[in-house]
Amino acid sequence: MTTKRYKTSEPYSGLETRIQMRHLFTTQMVTIFIPTTLINVISFATFSFKWFDFQNRIMVSLTALLVLSTLFSQVSSNLPQTSYFKLVDIWFFSSILFAFLTIMTHTVVEYNHHYNSNVDPNPKSSLSSFVPVKVTPVDFCKDEMKNRLKNEKLNIRLGKPLPEFLNRVGSTLILTAYMISFIVFWVVAFSQKIMEDAKIFPEEYNSVTRYPE
Repeated sequence: MTTKRYKTSEPYSGLETRIQMRHLFTTQMVTIFIPTTLINVISFATFSFKWFDFQNRIMVSLTALLVLSTLFSQVSSNLPQTSYFKLVDIWFFSSILFAFLTIMTHTVVEYNHHYNSNVDPNPKSSLSSFVPVKVTPVDFCKDEMKNRLKNEKLNIRLGKPLPEFLNRVGSTLILTAYMISFIVFWVVAFSQKIMEDAKIFPEEYNSVTRYPE
């Protein structure tokens, strides 16, 4: 805020006061960007679960997506309505998109995970039913044997089971895309802040004005 005194003659007097408004980003950082980043990290952390543990992976991912959607609706209701996309809208949209891609990757991994019909009827743990069990070829029909041989050939080519390979590729692609979008977003945000701080308001009228006699 700057204040200048007018040159006047009696009985007139006057002051010119200019106030420059700036955004305060501390509140937005604490209430929006840091929580959503932590939620995205939690959502991506589901890739560290066992690839056959679909139930826990999908529950955590869906919970993260629901929390992001709820937080987005609360923040949008407190912001001015504009016809253009704000940076905070782009931030929430990208966060929700990455959570959605994480869920879809888990779904694709589960879709390509073929369960064996012969499993231990009394599993020792809740996850033992997910682990493939070796059985003899006699227990399979011809079609199942063909599918099994085809999957084994594919696993030999990939060096690991197909679901595990898809899980590794999906996590790598999602992490790369998220890091690129994260860097681009903050480069644009900080560039706008620097331009705002360096902005000089034009002189609308002379700083020295005489009042009429």
